[in-house]
Amino acid sequence: MAFALPTDATEGDVETQVVAPLLTRAEFLGIQVEKVKSKEFLAAFDIGKGAKQRKGYVPDYSIYELSVPIAAIEVKAPAVPVAEAWEEASLYAHALNKRYSSKINPCEIILATNGIDLVAGRWDNSTPTLTTKVSDLAVGSAALDELRSLMGAAELERLGEIASASLKLVGFKRPFNQGNGPALIASKLEPNTFAADLSPILRRYFSSRDQNSDPEIYKNAYVSSNEVTSYDKILESFLIDRLSRSRSRIEIQTTKKRADEISKRLSDLATNKSPSGELQLITGGVGSGKSLFSRRYKEYLQPKNLEDSSHWAFLDFNFAPDVLADAQDWICSQFAKSVIEEGAPIDLRDPDDQERVFATNLEDRAAFYQRMDRAEPGRGLLEQARDLEGWRQQPVELAKGMARHLQGDRGEVVIVVFDNVDRRDVENQLAAFQLALWFMDQMRCLVILQMRDTTFEAHKNERPLDTYKTGQIFHISPPRFIDVVKRRLELSLKEIEAQAPKTIRYTTPKGMSISYSKDRAGDFLRGVYLELFSRPNNVSRVLEGLAGRNVRKALDMFMAIITSGHMPEDLITNVASGKQIRNFPEYLVLRILMRQDYRFFNENSGFVSNLFYSGRN
Repeated sequence: MAFALPTDATEGDVETQVVAPLLTRAEFLGIQVEKVKSKEFLAAFDIGKGAKQRKGYVPDYSIYELSVPIAAIEVKAPAVPVAEAWEEASLYAHALNKRYSSKINPCEIILATNGIDLVAGRWDNSTPTLTTKVSDLAVGSAALDELRSLMGAAELERLGEIASASLKLVGFKRPFNQGNGPALIASKLEPNTFAADLSPILRRYFSSRDQNSDPEIYKNAYVSSNEVTSYDKILESFLIDRLSRSRSRIEIQTTKKRADEISKRLSDLATNKSPSGELQLITGGVGSGKSLFSRRYKEYLQPKNLEDSSHWAFLDFNFAPDVLADAQDWICSQFAKSVIEEGAPIDLRDPDDQERVFATNLEDRAAFYQRMDRAEPGRGLLEQARDLEGWRQQPVELAKGMARHLQGDRGEVVIVVFDNVDRRDVENQLAAFQLALWFMDQMRCLVILQMRDTTFEAHKNERPLDTYKTGQIFHISPPRFIDVVKRRLELSLKEIEAQAPKTIRYTTPKGMSISYSKDRAGDFLRGVYLELFSRPNNVSRVLEGLAGRNVRKALDMFMAIITSGHMPEDLITNVASGKQIRNFPEYLVLRILMRQDYRFFNENSGFVSNLFYSGRN
């Protein structure tokens, strides 16, 4: 490759036609593009003295390794002597190195060129180490080899490691990592005394655990799409813009009793059964409510005709093997267990049901049993019993037999939900998709696969998702933080009224004994809710932003706030004595979100992370 410049070349032409390819092309210096910083990124220094002084000088480029500036590069037009560019780059390197302590000089290399001539060398040399014509820097030339040895990618990385190591404090240890510091940092606070006695009730409604298995939650705590309140205008416009990018999917709309779009789809699939089964994708963000919707749909929203003719199974991938590539046996065993738990009329301990489930297998072996009977009367029944027990112990054969019996003999529909797949990493989500295709084909059933929307959008044109490009996709958008918390709050207040003792007592850390009626507990929860979401402050926006439309995370955050041991004692005491919560400061909410139930903040303590945290010593 030759570095070609027009006859009237400018400094910009030299930058784009000579310097950029020289620095980044693999056949030349091979420096990664992201390590080459232009002057917009760099700090300006005053260089030179007297008449030659320049205020606020910045070189054209600098090369960074491990966040340390290693090289300064100055570019001039062909009409400008290259010596002028060398002097400016050298003065800049000296000014930059003066910013560091003595004996630490990170900016080691200087390169200057006008597109015709090129010079390069060390910052502390008054003359360049290399002087050459740009036209001589051909691949395989001695000039290029010398330049590579001076500032090729490998050499700059080496210099960067040396500079970075010299900037680290030797033997430095953070004070809180000395003595009993680590134990103190890891220590936790007890829940605030006001909420301690109510903890079982609060955890039932505000913990994200087990919410899909609690009928009270999926019946009464679900926020239908027609009940979701609007965001403020700024956030609303952002969300609408996000949604507008994915027009191919169908947004699931629900009321308290119906979910028409998906009901029509499932009814069509149930009526027009495919001989090879069907797969239905439901996408959404992490914690958007896909699992809760699936459970609620099965229990309360599916139309009567589908309810009467369908059998459901829920496979919870939270408990699946770490690697899903070969999880066929796990899937089949979980299906057999779940479909019975969900009400399928099969009792695997009943001999007649065993024969119904494995009827096809028995028919295939009928001739064998007859031969055994002819050889030895009764031997055929013995072999049949052995076969039945063997098939019952084989997960794939058992699942096939149960699916065939329910769909073939009984003429009903089997719907299998691959639940919580979105909680797995991308590789396992894609593996779960392949498993869903396999299971659908083997069992001839309808599989509902929950997948993270970002995973589908990023990989929909790649294997294996490209096989679903023409399939119909349903999408679930989560309700707002405020709507979820409000609904759970209403239910928890009813539960407190029904279950909590009439009088609740606690002792403050200062030893004061306080008693209050259970009505005050409701006042406490209402007060926290109103302070967080109804007062004119930024707290509600902070919480909405941190939750990131993740309902599970939203619930965990609110639970952390109302049970936190960081809740001020005087605030709790005032509520217990009949006063309303006033001035719930933002800093307190942020402290709780950062520390949760830990005494002090640490990298694993809460919902807010420290971007500047370093795990070293």
